[in-house]
Amino acid sequence: MDECKPLIVGGGAPEVEVSQQLGKWGRTQSGMEAVCIKAFAEALEVIPYTLAENAGLNPIEIVTELRNKHTVVGNHNMGRGLHSSTSQLNLSRS
Repeated sequence: MDECKPLIVGGGAPEVEVSQQLGKWGRTQSGMEAVCIKAFAEALEVIPYTLAENAGLNPIEIVTELRNKHTVVGNHNMGRGLHSSTSQLNLSRS
C-alpha cells in the first residue's frame, strides 16, 4: 500500500510564500480589496519574523533573505533553519 503522508514545510517558508502570492494577487485588485489583501500578506510575515527573533537571529535579515529566495521560481519550499542558512526541502516522491 502506497500512502502519501502530508508534510508541512517550516522555517517561515509557508508564510513567506503565501504572503508573496497574496501580494501578487492584491496588485491585480483595486480599492478596499487591494488594501485588505496587502495588509493580510504583510501580517503573515510576522510569523517568520517572530520565529527568527525568538531564535536569537536578526529577524529583518532573515525575512529579507526569505523574501529574496521566494522570488526565484521553484524556491517555494525555502525556509530557514536555526543553525544553518536557508535550505530547501525536497518534496519529490520516490
